[in-house]
Amino acid sequence: MPGFHRGRGRSIAAWLEDPYCAVDGEIAAVYGRLVDELRGAGARIDEGVRPVPLAEGHDVAQRLIQGAMSRWLPDEAFQSLLDRAAAAPADDNTPPVRWARHITQRAREHQFAAEHRLRLKAAWANFFRDHDVLLCPVTPTPAIPHDQNPDIDARTVTVNGATRPYGDQWAWLQAVGVVHLPVAVAPVGLTSAGLPVGIQIVAPHLEDRTRSTLPLASPTSSEGSRRRPVSESAGRPRMNRWRPSVVRTNGRRGPSRTNRSCRHAATPRCPDLPP
Repeated sequence: MPGFHRGRGRSIAAWLEDPYCAVDGEIAAVYGRLVDELRGAGARIDEGVRPVPLAEGHDVAQRLIQGAMSRWLPDEAFQSLLDRAAAAPADDNTPPVRWARHITQRAREHQFAAEHRLRLKAAWANFFRDHDVLLCPVTPTPAIPHDQNPDIDARTVTVNGATRPYGDQWAWLQAVGVVHLPVAVAPVGLTSAGLPVGIQIVAPHLEDRTRSTLPLASPTSSEGSRRRPVSESAGRPRMNRWRPSVVRTNGRRGPSRTNRSCRHAATPRCPDLPP
């Protein structure tokens, strides 16, 4: 792979799949080719190691993110969520119930989640003693049609032919972002439909430059990053108004947005807000 000589001899962990948030087969195929190219360039790839359970990281992220959003809600909306959380069975872990529990949690519970984050940070720090960077998915699917349904809980995504909750798109991002690690997203290939596929390059805490020394883009992925989607209504190329790429630096993260008027901006239940 062009330029990857700087990665020769490095220990690269590749966490490319997880049963908690399985990725689409199209993305998995691109990642498989990437790993083969990296190994061919002399990189040491460890595909069996996991810094923390993905479900655990995602849960802590949601508890912290959603718990910090309660002040945005009108009193009536907050009370309705209190009622929903109280009425739900203890084993109900559906997204609407989790949202109700997280946003109405006590301050003490929110502090427990913050303490849990510190334990996750320690686990990640221990992980990076043996690995220079981690490669992991950005989202479980390539770009999807924008779902404008005002009922966020009714939105879904399709992964390998199966319907999944809309919020599954953020599991990989939030599980990493919650521990404030520097991350860059690099284009690494295209799906059979020509949609670009990216991968997260996660570096140790405060080692922002480490991720930038691994240029993963190949000629194919660079072409994919330049593709402009065709507007079905106008029939001419048009830049996406929403850019899914995420860049995190100096221990903070946030989605890169070109459309500041995104409908999520006025919605208290924005699923991609950073912790």
